[in-house]
Formats: sequence, C-alpha cells, structure tokens
Amino acid sequence: MSLTHNPNDRVAVTGIGVLCPLGLNFSTTWEGLIAGKSGIDYITLFDAEPMETKIAGEVKGFEPTDYISRK
Repeated sequence: MSLTHNPNDRVAVTGIGVLCPLGLNFSTTWEGLIAGKSGIDYITLFDAEPMETKIAGEVKGFEPTDYISRK
C-alpha cells in the first residue's frame, strides 16, 4: 500500500476526547498530567490474584452505556 499526500486535502479537528486511567474527559486527564499523577495502580475492579500481574491502568467510573447505545 502506498500513501500519497495531496496538499489540497484538508482536515478539521472539531474536538478532543479522552478516556484513560487519569480521567474520563480532557480536563480531568490534563489536570492529572500537569500534577504528575500516574493512572497505574493495583487492580481493584476484579480479583487479580490468579493473574501474573497485579497492576494496571484501570479506567474507573467508566460506564459504556453513557457513550454507546446497546442497539
């Protein structure tokens, strides 16, 4: 596959969305980054005892149905 660049092509960025361990939106995530926070911690959303690792970047408070319909 070859990629070509057409200087007449235009892109418009109309917003930014973030969903990560530091926050569920841009503002909260940005504040966490500026404060030097880490989103990595011990797993709490399920029993990680049988797993090889016990740390992860959990996205706490995320409710998928707030963003995606069940259709």
